[in-house]
Amino acid sequence: MALVLFRRIRPITDLEPAIIQEAEQNGIAETKRKRNSSHSLYRKWHNAYNEEGMHGLKAKYKTVDPAFRQPEMENARLKSIVAK
Repeated sequence: MALVLFRRIRPITDLEPAIIQEAEQNGIAETKRKRNSSHSLYRKWHNAYNEEGMHGLKAKYKTVDPAFRQPEMENARLKSIVAK
């Protein structure tokens, strides 16, 4: 049986400032080992935090309004009815 490790794509935003502060106090290398994260990820968070503060650490993806998706879902439902 193979050991499967799952990796989070986007960590919880509350942890990012704490990780940045911990790296400044204890050193980047020690914090990376403790948190099992990469240097590039730390740099990305650090630069975003320095440029925009807490707002820079928020996710940058856009959400889709459910009302926008409703006609697409309705079309798919009607197509399946017509196909039968």
